[in-house]
Amino acid sequence: MLRVTPIAEVDFARHVEHFDVAPSGHAIAVSKDGRAIVLDAGLETIATSWLGKVPASIAIASGGQHIAYATSEKRLKLLDAIGFPIPFDFDGHVDYLSFSYDGALLWCSTGDGDTIALQVFDVASLQRVASVELDDPIGDSAALFRPHPSGVMGVWIAAGQDGQCIRWARVEGTTIAIEELAEVWDCMPPAFDASGDRFATVAGEELRVYSFADDVLLDALPFPSEDDDDQFAEYIAFVGDDRLVFSTVREHIYAVDLDGMNVLGEVIVGDHVPRRVSELYPPLDDDAMSTDLRYFLPIGGTTVVSLHADLPSKERGGGNTRASLWRLP
Repeated sequence: MLRVTPIAEVDFARHVEHFDVAPSGHAIAVSKDGRAIVLDAGLETIATSWLGKVPASIAIASGGQHIAYATSEKRLKLLDAIGFPIPFDFDGHVDYLSFSYDGALLWCSTGDGDTIALQVFDVASLQRVASVELDDPIGDSAALFRPHPSGVMGVWIAAGQDGQCIRWARVEGTTIAIEELAEVWDCMPPAFDASGDRFATVAGEELRVYSFADDVLLDALPFPSEDDDDQFAEYIAFVGDDRLVFSTVREHIYAVDLDGMNVLGEVIVGDHVPRRVSELYPPLDDDAMSTDLRYFLPIGGTTVVSLHADLPSKERGGGNTRASLWRLP
């Protein structure tokens, strides 16, 4: 067991629906009532604004200078660092969006069941610079983004339990070149290390680490628990050069030593200790151990921000939200 003391914490005093972190550490949290809070790399509030209805998707650029979101009607909107609208004329719908690693480009995706459209906008000029339409390899999929330091965009194409796959996308002229991550299906979104040399994902019931340059598998780890009701979940983050952390379905965080792919133990963040499910979510009759973790995101280097629910709550996903900033010891 690895106990970590948070560097900083923030209690949002409300339930956070969307949370995004830029490579610079700037973050944005949007609550159920449409309140958006922009935070610096130390979780200090920079600005607060009201978006109206809860957006469908939200993203913050590196440096925190731009915010983008898709409204509940899936209309694309841009704000500056302190929440003022930026005039932006785009006649179309957007499902998901993300800024590029350096914040210069805004990537958007839209799916119609048979195809997935990707569009890229230059943030400085507010002009669309590239687009592509690709066949949906699964059907009824959504395309979510993970930015790579080189400018490549990791595109996670997911259709729930019907399957998931990964594509690498790169702007080339006015189009977007797409490269398939071959032989990796039913997977989680890719997580990149700080240099971009490696990425990790979960596929084939294994945690896998690959070389990014050539997609060569470097190492793999089967799920390190005999609990049949627990398994790898969506969130993975490199923590420095030699370790990573991953989440599980039962809201645990584990640390892995990449030199030998050994599990170092469960990570306990501050007072967010494991408790019985029946205690966290009464009146469920379940004695299995879980935590109040909702998810975590990397902030580059050795830092991670995790979101936690104030529990107990009558239902999963309920409760006000707190964020903790931490590093492994």
